[in-house]
Amino acid sequence: MKNTIKVLGIIALVAVIGFSMTACGGDSVPEPLPPDPTSAIFESKDAAGNIYLLVIESAASGNIRAAYDPKPNDPYTLTYIPKTGDIKKSSGKVQAAESTITLKPNTGTETFTITVTTSGDVKTMTAITVTGGGAETIPAAESMTPKKLKTYPEVKFIANRWENEVGAIGENWTNDTDLKYSDFTEAIPKNGDTIKFKIRGTTDKPLNWFGIGLSSYADGLGFKWFAGSLEHEGKFRFTRLLTSFDETIEIDFVFEGSEEAFVDDGKITQKAYENMYLDMSNYLWQQKADKTYAYNNASKLDVPTKTHMATMRNLTVQLVDITPKK
Repeated sequence: MKNTIKVLGIIALVAVIGFSMTACGGDSVPEPLPPDPTSAIFESKDAAGNIYLLVIESAASGNIRAAYDPKPNDPYTLTYIPKTGDIKKSSGKVQAAESTITLKPNTGTETFTITVTTSGDVKTMTAITVTGGGAETIPAAESMTPKKLKTYPEVKFIANRWENEVGAIGENWTNDTDLKYSDFTEAIPKNGDTIKFKIRGTTDKPLNWFGIGLSSYADGLGFKWFAGSLEHEGKFRFTRLLTSFDETIEIDFVFEGSEEAFVDDGKITQKAYENMYLDMSNYLWQQKADKTYAYNNASKLDVPTKTHMATMRNLTVQLVDITPKK
């Protein structure tokens, strides 16, 4: 387990926040069941190292269908993340979904046919062909290596005190299990990219001010924070996780100044990617006399540091989108 102070972009979070809900967890509840999935997510890499990310959302209302069971008219987004060059995207609807999945974009003349390989209950994307379209379309790939979905059976949250480089301090609940970014995706973000993750699982206590962040480790320099539920312009991106959750969380990937140990040509290095971790926190907020709320800066928890506060189970995290900065 890495020993690091998890900040998640708190530099900008010393101002008063006018929200009206507390977030100190709650009493234990019976073991919840995982939620019904709402999307099918495929990530694969071709022989050249280019990444294909396909997300198909269920168009059904009421009872959501089983995982990896797309149907005609379900909306999709196909993202092509090249090893070099610009990201390309296609959005539209599923045209057919049998032994292969046919995608028809909302605009353009191309049609994508996705080869899906099934192993047990797991379906993966192993090839893509393109019919029609021009030079700017997402390219075909005869053979791709799927990214295997990893499930964490149990992730514990512990009481944590933090302090950052400008002297701000505070407290939260933070994950006590290493969650490597490379477990979730092989896509390496660039400076300014907006990243979206789908997180799914259960927790024995609601997490009322849940946020995530990314940090990487370098020998001699420790951990460098790159992204969090606060972006560098101060936008709030927290969410509330109920005991059974299936949520999409958006963060901004940013770095400033000279970061030679982590960054090369506007992109994090391969080693920084391999040493990058996903940090999860449940933030604590303090009600002031005027009934507004502020982060509990400089206050003390009622429990000792590292006290077990909550437990997630059957956690999965998947990349669902990368959008370059405009």
